[in-house]
Amino acid sequence: MLGPRIEGLPDDHHSKLKCLLGLSRLFGSIGNWVECIRVLSHTLKLYREQGDDLQVAVVLRELGWVNCQTGLCKEGIELEKEALEIFERLGTAAGQGDCLNLLASLLWSDEQFNAAEEAASLAINLSSEQGDQFQVCESHRVLGKIYRSKGEREKAIYHFEAVLGIASSFNWRDQLFWVHHALALLALDQNKLDDAQAHIERAKVHTDNDPYSLGYTMMLQAGFWYRRYRLEEAKSEVLRAVQVFEKLGAAEALERCSGYLQQLEQEINDPVALYFDGEILENVLLPTPTDSLSSQVLDGIILQVYSDVSFVSDVALGKSWPNTTSRASERISSSSSPRSSPHSGWRSLLFSYLELFFSMPVGFLYSSVPLFF
Repeated sequence: MLGPRIEGLPDDHHSKLKCLLGLSRLFGSIGNWVECIRVLSHTLKLYREQGDDLQVAVVLRELGWVNCQTGLCKEGIELEKEALEIFERLGTAAGQGDCLNLLASLLWSDEQFNAAEEAASLAINLSSEQGDQFQVCESHRVLGKIYRSKGEREKAIYHFEAVLGIASSFNWRDQLFWVHHALALLALDQNKLDDAQAHIERAKVHTDNDPYSLGYTMMLQAGFWYRRYRLEEAKSEVLRAVQVFEKLGAAEALERCSGYLQQLEQEINDPVALYFDGEILENVLLPTPTDSLSSQVLDGIILQVYSDVSFVSDVALGKSWPNTTSRASERISSSSSPRSSPHSGWRSLLFSYLELFFSMPVGFLYSSVPLFF
């Protein structure tokens, strides 16, 4: 009930603007972006009227970030650029470094990866010159996210490990939480589930019982169970996260949860849904294949498992054997020289799974379904 009292203060009250800024950050900390934007917009208006350029830049910086959280990335980028111009004009190095990191994050969210990399690189250079280790740490984390999205895994790991080193030295638990969160996602990208679970556990340690962080850890755990094809466990984690986010009024997080639940419900209720995972396949004894497919065609399908998982996903969607054979043959003729499978048992395993797929009206290849995050 503090919010109405703060907003009810006269506009010229000496504490109102600082209290409004604090109130907006409180809304942001729980993911209530709608209220956060409303309060920040009013605060920006009052600071503009006062002619306080430094505080205008501070509010623009935060407003740009929050806009992106609601999907308005391009609007957020423009606000962030306006804030950066003011910080540069005022010669405020700390503000520039922070603003460049936020701008890089927004550009990353808008999938402008090269521009994001440029902004984060400028930020890390500027912050290093100023000795601002927190912003250096933040720049490394942003660069890690960018390189993960660009598929440059080694560079991503380099920057995430830099975050671990700096954040551990200062015991910045929020940074440690988010970098372990990022490393868990990176491991899930590679289907390295043991590594992913290890980072999830480390992320949990650094939540400090913050409900917002705990909610995102639950969603991360749901992604892990999804990869294991333990859909009921994944659903249970998402439902736990929903309870957390509902209490916080975190509308954006709840919207994500709703999408995940719909996907899980669809797959749980599909009686012919199968899980295709190399680790599981290698530990399953299946019958020897028949001659229903030629050796060349089957080798081509195996090749595509390693080079184009989405092709096998398409093949698995209820296609008949002749049609499948034709499509596989076409892909083989257009491929480069074939390479042998590194697993001698995959031929019989893959054949048996495909045979089961094609005997049913529909099949899902879970490894080709995008992960939640």
